[in-house]
Amino acid sequence: MCRKEEEESALHIFATCPEAMRAYHAVGLPITYVPGNVVHEWFFGCLSMLRADLIPKFIMVCWGIWCSRNACVWRGAAFDLMLMVHHALLFLDDWLAGNESTILPAVPPCQVERWNKPQAGQLKLNTDAAINHTSNTMGYGWVVRDDNRLFLAAKSMSVPGIYDAKVAEAMSMREALSWFKNTGMGGVDVETDLQLLFNALSGSSFDSAFGLIVGDLKELASSLLDVNFSFVKRSVNRAAHIVAREAVSESGCGEWLDVPLTLFSKAP
Repeated sequence: MCRKEEEESALHIFATCPEAMRAYHAVGLPITYVPGNVVHEWFFGCLSMLRADLIPKFIMVCWGIWCSRNACVWRGAAFDLMLMVHHALLFLDDWLAGNESTILPAVPPCQVERWNKPQAGQLKLNTDAAINHTSNTMGYGWVVRDDNRLFLAAKSMSVPGIYDAKVAEAMSMREALSWFKNTGMGGVDVETDLQLLFNALSGSSFDSAFGLIVGDLKELASSLLDVNFSFVKRSVNRAAHIVAREAVSESGCGEWLDVPLTLFSKAP
């Protein structure tokens, strides 16, 4: 994976490869290599020094490294460190969700029954995601309106593959904020209809596939002038949902700078 002129061995793949060390450090694992170790001594030494909550993450990253190595060797696939880490942590998230019940701290939602305009001088960005299991694609969609309720822009994009709902919603919001930043517009209120995503944005950062995307969102928000996040009901977020759904029914990416009446004639 690191393409160094070094004989491949299990010890190199997991312990001495610079890309492997980058992967461990990317998810906050304090992994080191002591020269002279053999791979099984190194592995069990890591298990003995890691906190109990970090061990599943370590094992899944090792699994991701092995899968990526096989993809490089047998299919000629390029190694993508962050994609590998994302898939490994997403697999861990799914496994944990299926084997234990996690209760997030309750955060009082912003109880909004209908779309409300932002305060004077502020814009509002509604984001959503849609999933099409038949075509194995996800759609991202967002809509921008101003403090006079006037439509400014909307964008949809289709993405191959399917992640779970919370990851899809977070990725859609990340794409929307990145796009918004490039437009050079001013302060913005960002609305989502996923309570879990709003809770994560309002809470402390955490290491998981979902947590890495939330961390990106917080960093993006900090680079903009004035960003506020809020939770709204699905009915309030319907315009963004329509745009996201359009992305999985019509292949490709669409962008509107005037009102697409066929899409928004019934949206709030």
